[in-house]
Amino acid sequence: MPEDPIAHGRLAALTRRHEQAQDQNVREFGIIKRELTTDGAAWGLYEERCNSDHGRVHL
Repeated sequence: MPEDPIAHGRLAALTRRHEQAQDQNVREFGIIKRELTTDGAAWGLYEERCNSDHGRVHL
């Protein structure tokens, strides 16, 4: 049975779309992870400062 060029083209297009979406998800995950890490560090500093203002320091 010969290959179907239309089906082959559609499969190639779907593969490209999947790979592009996967790359985008990886980039977006990296951005979100970096933001959460930054927010977590800022929250830790804020919490430490608040505790030291009350005479308590929790490490």
